[in-house]
Amino acid sequence: MLGHMPGDAQTHQLFAEAAAAHASSQLTDDATNIGLGTEYMQYWLNKAHSVDGAYKLYRGLSNGIYYQKIKACADKLRADPDSMQPLRNMVQ
Repeated sequence: MLGHMPGDAQTHQLFAEAAAAHASSQLTDDATNIGLGTEYMQYWLNKAHSVDGAYKLYRGLSNGIYYQKIKACADKLRADPDSMQPLRNMVQ
């Protein structure tokens, strides 16, 4: 799915699958968590057409706290792209 805008039916299915995974122990699996987050982020990138806009839509525009966490994590990943530690720290 990466790289293109899904249709409404596909979007609803993917959000339902993500909600089910979020409610299960799957979310604590690094690969599942990153895979779902990546797909969800791609959806918002396609909608917002900018990384900043997508981060804000990713978790809502209400207070920006999650956006700040993601941005800080992205900055750390940019500095050390082979490390998973910034992602692990973010979800603790």
